[in-house]
Amino acid sequence: MITSIETSRAANLSFLALNSIHQPRAIMIVALAASLLIAFTTAIELPIKVELGTVQSVAVKGTLMCNEEPAANVKVKLYDEEVTIDALLDEEFSNAQGQFELSGKKSEVSSIDPKINIYHKCSYTGICFKKISIEIPDEFISPGENATRVYDVGQLNLASKFSGESTTFGSDEFSAVICASSSFVLESMLVLFDCMPLRPGFISDFVFTNF
Repeated sequence: MITSIETSRAANLSFLALNSIHQPRAIMIVALAASLLIAFTTAIELPIKVELGTVQSVAVKGTLMCNEEPAANVKVKLYDEEVTIDALLDEEFSNAQGQFELSGKKSEVSSIDPKINIYHKCSYTGICFKKISIEIPDEFISPGENATRVYDVGQLNLASKFSGESTTFGSDEFSAVICASSSFVLESMLVLFDCMPLRPGFISDFVFTNF
């Protein structure tokens, strides 16, 4: 939409171009062209969206159990794994039957690296959450906006031991606030509350882990 100021400026330029008979012809042409350019560029809006790479999509589903009972209201997040900060594609809580289904898409030059994080407290009494990460095989990555195949992780008993299982303060933005604390304060809190095994480099691992 053309504003009153822009309209006035365009009109003034046109007036000067048409009435300044003592000016060289080149200046008149430039002034007239400038007024038309202002009117044209402000009269329309051209949405410009630039995305690098190709759109890739993925979908995943599964059923969560806690021993013999369905694990309801468990947060599950779908990520595209990155070098620094993973990209969140989708998230939801498992339903009353422990079932979940997630899907998402992302533009990448190379192939995306999808995974799911599961945050639970099954057979765990600490103040933190247990976190399980599961990578999604490349053959379940589809080109385009919608996934053509769904990766079924099957039925998972969260009371079992999983490779790479860890603990975290939470599955939401509150965790990012904790990560922003100083290394000394964060390390002291984690050791105190048993939220991370004490080993070399665990602070940097914790900071660059998505929740």
